[in-house]
Amino acid sequence: MPMNNMRSFTRNLNKISQKRGIHGVSYAPQKLQGISFAGRETASPTGSLSVVVRAGSRYQPDAGVAHLLEKFAFKNTEDRSALRITRESELLGGQLSTQLTPEHIILTARFLNEYMEYYARLLAEVIDASQYLGFQLKEEVLPTAKLESSLWKGNPMNVALAKLHEKAFHRGLGDLPYLPLGANASISQIADYAKAAYVKSNFTVVSSGPDVQKAADAVAKYFSVVRDGSPLPTAPTKVASGESRIYSSKPMNHFLLGFPTNSAPSAELYVLSSILGGRSSVKWSHGNSLLAKASEKASGFKATAAANLHPYTDASLLSIAVSGTCPKSIKATASESMQALKSLTSSIPVETIKAAVADAKTKYLSAYEPSVLNPVSTTSLFATSYQPEPFISALDAVTPESVAKTVSTLLSRPASTVAVGKLNHLPYYDEL
Repeated sequence: MPMNNMRSFTRNLNKISQKRGIHGVSYAPQKLQGISFAGRETASPTGSLSVVVRAGSRYQPDAGVAHLLEKFAFKNTEDRSALRITRESELLGGQLSTQLTPEHIILTARFLNEYMEYYARLLAEVIDASQYLGFQLKEEVLPTAKLESSLWKGNPMNVALAKLHEKAFHRGLGDLPYLPLGANASISQIADYAKAAYVKSNFTVVSSGPDVQKAADAVAKYFSVVRDGSPLPTAPTKVASGESRIYSSKPMNHFLLGFPTNSAPSAELYVLSSILGGRSSVKWSHGNSLLAKASEKASGFKATAAANLHPYTDASLLSIAVSGTCPKSIKATASESMQALKSLTSSIPVETIKAAVADAKTKYLSAYEPSVLNPVSTTSLFATSYQPEPFISALDAVTPESVAKTVSTLLSRPASTVAVGKLNHLPYYDEL
């Protein structure tokens, strides 16, 4: 497309965006008898309720406790057996799920909107009246957690990212999210953690789909029995750096660079992640991002590089992952990727910023769209008080100078690095 036509297209797109605004995305937050609630109504006949508990791995008293507590959800309660919960939900066509992140345990029910009240009552019962039984830990919860942990560890990239977090943050966000090999938390530890975590001030109920007032009334009605208490304490995140090297006999090799911050991700970090890119948004194409060009120049795509932003409520980690079957190509691509990042400390074309802002908006707003929360949308919700509009305005205000300043800050300390694969040929940070 000729440059004049591209500029005309961009101006028209901006005018349309300004007129339309952001609808059907924002949540309306409120307090219900001490319970944090956020809801939005959609046109869908199905909806979801999620209880987002600040009890992820960064808060746990010992390794694996958060993972095991998450796996106890929807087991026996004081009023219902696990079998009854399963059968009742199946009869109503509902779906029950749980997620564990470094910061949260997320309990979710998805359902036809007409059954919303049943699931509000069930989730409140799980939070307030779950039973933590020794036989269930031994026969169901522990084997399930061990299997999930084993499958997670079977992916070298998962292991590399966890190790990168450890080097970048040490404790808290650096703790393993899943049950470590050989760890066996006691039933009393799990019950005590549940007692401390499942209190009104430590979770938020998020509704997507049903009528907001009806959902709020149901939450106020059934969650009112939950205990009062204080939020789980956590130490402020501190950033660090270091290197880790893990041998793997698998064909694929990985080299990761990590740039942590001790504050919630800024608009500039989202834009920077989009400028670096690496993952094409067009199928069967390598794309035209900075890291795609670096991969082509260094190794002819024998190794690929991709940037990713890991956002948290009080920290963030920008990672660059270089992967390939040829270790020597990984070293060349990693070196070229670092040069690409350093090049952003000087002049950045305005058109590059505009394209990256558009990409960052798409990714950010897409996280709000699903009716079921995911780790990214959960962090986005809590970081922006359930309203994406202010952050979109912050993205619009990003300039080449503010991105260059952010890059300079990231490069002011050595990056954390993790190498996984044939270590004899994978680089160290000072070799890039």
